[in-house]
Amino acid sequence: MSIQYQNLLRASFSIRLLAMSYDSFIIFAILMIVTSAYHAIVHYWIQNIQEAPIGYDPWLGSILFISVFFYMAMCWRKSGQTLGMQAWRIRVQNQNGDVLTWNQCLLRFLISLCSLFCMGLGFFWILFTVERQSWHDKYAHSEVVRLPCKTLKIQ
Repeated sequence: MSIQYQNLLRASFSIRLLAMSYDSFIIFAILMIVTSAYHAIVHYWIQNIQEAPIGYDPWLGSILFISVFFYMAMCWRKSGQTLGMQAWRIRVQNQNGDVLTWNQCLLRFLISLCSLFCMGLGFFWILFTVERQSWHDKYAHSEVVRLPCKTLKIQ
């Protein structure tokens, strides 16, 4: 790697919140696209129903869950950054500076959902710890660091 990812400062709560707000737009778009495709394929083509049935569909819920997980995990595995994290120059990584493993991605995703369902308490935990780690950071043995600015050389 050209950039040394060890010994970087941990990202603050506000920067992480801003990156999550950017990612929420992308996740919402993924949810809309997958839901539209699901209804088009399952209800229109397979079942020949003109309108989607009212009520909870466990298959759709499972597909949406998996779709969001794969978006997050692929970003974390590739570069350690989702698009929102890239915009705010933060990166999720192992404590040694490497990208996360698949197991860490799954654990981080599941614990972050638990944090969210507890009215965000797991995210607010960042404000009360010296290490600036949320619940999913602690359990997945990961950290979110702030990347240095790239300097441009003008010739």
